[in-house]
Amino acid sequence: MTYFRQVLHTELQLDPAGKRVLDVGCGGVYLYDTINRTLLSRLVYIGLFQDWGWTSWMPPNLHAWDRFVKPAELEAALRRFQLEPRGRTGLAPAASPPALVGLLRQRKQGKLSYAEFGRLAVHQPTRDTSMLYAGFAVKRA
Repeated sequence: MTYFRQVLHTELQLDPAGKRVLDVGCGGVYLYDTINRTLLSRLVYIGLFQDWGWTSWMPPNLHAWDRFVKPAELEAALRRFQLEPRGRTGLAPAASPPALVGLLRQRKQGKLSYAEFGRLAVHQPTRDTSMLYAGFAVKRA
């Protein structure tokens, strides 16, 4: 079993052929979650999390929006490696947007550690894949 978390978009840019991240043995399962390349993800991951001083908590330039991967692009890459996509779901914060902004401000001000922020900003499955999505694929024999 192979699992990649959020570095997938960067790895696919560094290795466009996908060899490092999509090489799974026969019958293997590939699990992933990554950021979708949409206007919403640009506003949140680039603006809110990195660029806007009042809420930024990630280092500048940690993420590059043009490296985020749309689901269709990822599924095409999976298929090139004989991985058959079997399921995909969106991921969204369980907290309301105002509550999340409050958590971001607390993190920015040092009132929450990264671990505390992570525990409070829990994500849950959703049909909406416009920001984050997760899924799995199985290697064809």
